[in-house]
Amino acid sequence: MERNKLIKSSSYSRISGFKELPLIIVIMVIAIVLIFLSPNFLNTQNIIAVLLGASFDALVSAGMTLLLISGGFDLSVGSVVGFGGVMAGKMLVYGQGPVMAVL
Repeated sequence: MERNKLIKSSSYSRISGFKELPLIIVIMVIAIVLIFLSPNFLNTQNIIAVLLGASFDALVSAGMTLLLISGGFDLSVGSVVGFGGVMAGKMLVYGQGPVMAVL
């Protein structure tokens, strides 16, 4: 009996101690409302568009996270993206292919 009570209390404390729980609940409520209001919300095309839109932010966030974890210095994301765009443009102007410019 005591063990079951301990398991219940520990799982409850894990869920109640989760700081992002209210945010997840709000996002789920918004998603459910949008599913009922928009018939094309769960459309494959819409899901792909949302994932493609979020992929750039996810890649930049992952890179900046690894940089900060490794003890590197913090560069602003806007400066890095702007510099990358300028360098890609310069490489295209000087005759490099688009693949090389992106790399």
